Amino acid sequence: SIRLSPSQVGEILTCPRRYFLNRSARAGGPPVVSASLGSVIHLVVQHANRSGPDVGEVGGYLDAAWQHLRFEAGWLSAVERAEAEVCVERFLAWREQRPNELVGTEVPFEMTVHAEQNEVTVAGTVDRLERTPQGRLQVVDFKTGRVAPTRAEVAGMEQLGIYQLAVEAGALAVDGSHGAGGSAGAAAVF
Repeated sequence: SIRLSPSQVGEILTCPRRYFLNRSARAGGPPVVSASLGSVIHLVVQHANRSGPDVGEVGGYLDAAWQHLRFEAGWLSAVERAEAEVCVERFLAWREQRPNELVGTEVPFEMTVHAEQNEVTVAGTVDRLERTPQGRLQVVDFKTGRVAPTRAEVAGMEQLGIYQLAVEAGALAVDGSHGAGGSAGAAAVF
């Protein structure tokens, strides 16, 4: 049986050779600081989703998480930290404007899809799941890259399509509803 995450599906579709070298042959390099920084931002956002709008508390959580990152130079840490703070402030402002109800963060899912003669299990977690006023579920995926993609690039993100498929397939068990209202789409937030 084949088991993939949504990001692995994207890697396979983008460059099968790179996927093979990184995952199967383990020829990829060590994680870079940007990957660790992205993980820290995701953790802080997840914490902020639970704690509410207290900027000071979110800042304290960022302080605690920041201590675990290793930078080659102090100035690089300062630059990245300033960028992280801007990212978190942008998220808090975005969150305050959301009309939807927060259903959950880091919501797991697993589903089986058929590809040619193979069964493929796709499993992962959704960064943020919201319920619209109409009762439909919307997936929000947080991105921490330095350059925001174009609308066309967002529309072509395989991960967002997979998340919507998971909602429609009832793979996101929330409040016992399994996405009964259907998908309201997915959004990438930078």
